[in-house]
Amino acid sequence: MKFFIWIKKLFEETNGEPSSIRVMSFSVIATFLYDWIHTILANKPFTPDWAIVGIVIGILGVKSVQKFAEIKGDSNKSIELK
Repeated sequence: MKFFIWIKKLFEETNGEPSSIRVMSFSVIATFLYDWIHTILANKPFTPDWAIVGIVIGILGVKSVQKFAEIKGDSNKSIELK
């Protein structure tokens, strides 16, 4: 039961609302990992498509920038309230 609560919290923002960017990030990375593992288990050489690698890096970059912008936005709000 705690596992399902953890999964639910994994896809929520800090305010408790669902995060579409987290769901999309998870689905893209999970698909990439599935493809990687499936290719290795099939005893084939893994040659990822550069478009897919770019998407994975882009998703991680977008999430990092979003988090940085949220932190910066929160610090600006606290300054305005003073």
